[in-house]
Amino acid sequence: HTAVGGAERSDSVLAGLAALPAAVGAADFVLVHDAARPCVRQADISRLIEQATATDGGLLGAPLRDTLKRADASARSVATEARDERWRAFTPQLFRRGELAAALRDAGAPLHYRELPEANHNAWDAAYADAQLWQWLQRMLD
Repeated sequence: HTAVGGAERSDSVLAGLAALPAAVGAADFVLVHDAARPCVRQADISRLIEQATATDGGLLGAPLRDTLKRADASARSVATEARDERWRAFTPQLFRRGELAAALRDAGAPLHYRELPEANHNAWDAAYADAQLWQWLQRMLD
């Protein structure tokens, strides 16, 4: 199956979810991976699947090691932020198909379903903020 990517990562994820065969049900887990990051280790994917399927999903990540600064309106550094409880999120990310699709739809503007004439699959058009999706992911992991 092929999905046409969208303007934002979340658009592309929804298009990919819509392109999955009907045999992949709403309760089935799906992995979402950013192809721009191809160097993920098989052991990490296996560990993610093992641990995340025991809950409602998950993602790969690592503690933040970089110094995190807060800036003012002039882009001047005004404070150093604590790194405690801050993590870098990686892909793949694993969630149930139905919950992820619902979260993407709920994260912003209503979606408009359309048939793509140049391909043999369906896609979702959407406009929403990745920040809202990230907030949902954080709630899922808390």
